[in-house]
Amino acid sequence: MSEGRILSGEREIPISAMAENAKRAATGLDGLGIGEGDTVALILRNDFAFFEAAIAAGMLGAYSVPINWHLKADEAGHILRDPYWRKSGRNI
Repeated sequence: MSEGRILSGEREIPISAMAENAKRAATGLDGLGIGEGDTVALILRNDFAFFEAAIAAGMLGAYSVPINWHLKADEAGHILRDPYWRKSGRNI
């Protein structure tokens, strides 16, 4: 039986590759001190990297908060400074 694949537009990757990428991202986030209960802001396109980063945050028990990548810098900055969604006071 062949391995499942994830599709995004014209691209596709094996599920195992997405899992491995998420593990590497989790290692990076852990190295930055992200852990249980922290919040990670994701300003990424709706592509593999977004899902890998969200999975990585979840692996560490952190929350991921998607922020629209179409926003201008000042608009995204306003969201990032808003304490409403920040559980721990740390964000990436």
